[in-house]
Amino acid sequence: MALIKAAGGKRSLVNLSGGGLSLMLAVVPLKPEIGARETRIALFFSRAEVCESGMFGFFARSYGLTQTEEQVLIILCRGLSTPEIALQMKVAVSTVRSHVRSLCAKTGSSGVRELVNRVAALPPVAPLHLVQIH
Repeated sequence: MALIKAAGGKRSLVNLSGGGLSLMLAVVPLKPEIGARETRIALFFSRAEVCESGMFGFFARSYGLTQTEEQVLIILCRGLSTPEIALQMKVAVSTVRSHVRSLCAKTGSSGVRELVNRVAALPPVAPLHLVQIH
């Protein structure tokens, strides 16, 4: 169905799911080449998570975050509230709030929403795997 829509110049989203996992795929028609009969499309895959793990270390180093601040940031990006983070980290809610204030100050963010959006907007950063080329 998505390919038929693309042939008609329309974009569509496809939900790919199985084995408890879900992935969104955007099917986007591209501008046709002059004289071409085939429809060209671009496929864009969603991220597995809003904030992927490779991005946290990169972000933390860029802003001089402590390990604890990075841990709080990771949990914030998973959508947990301040009390839930405190429970998971076995610290007082006031301690988590202190870390959140420090995170916002160091990153120049006005609040948690802006902070999480900054991390979510980062380009995907995957671990470097060296591949030998023959």
